[in-house]
Amino acid sequence: MLIKKPLDIIFKYLEMAIDRIDPPIDAYIYILKVSIENNCIDKAVPHIEKLFKLKKPVNESTLISNKFYDYTRYNLISIVCLISGKYMDIGKQSCLIAIKHSNLPNDLNNIKLF
Repeated sequence: MLIKKPLDIIFKYLEMAIDRIDPPIDAYIYILKVSIENNCIDKAVPHIEKLFKLKKPVNESTLISNKFYDYTRYNLISIVCLISGKYMDIGKQSCLIAIKHSNLPNDLNNIKLF
């Protein structure tokens, strides 16, 4: 993603990562992030339920940062749900979790949309 590969290549490798037996949660998060940034929400929607239910890794050495798992994940889920109009119950729950962790103005505005 950082070296600006074509989207189909980025999605191919992110999909390969989530097809592993123990998929890295950050691959799901990046699918949502890239989908939002490139206005291709349809790529993100199939992963909403799985990402919402995944548990945060227990091993601290696998964490990029707690904020990435505790806030960013739920913020992106809520945005995808709002844009797509799908999984609105998960989106609302995610928005509330994001607010609990960061309480940012955008999240407070988004919760009103749910």
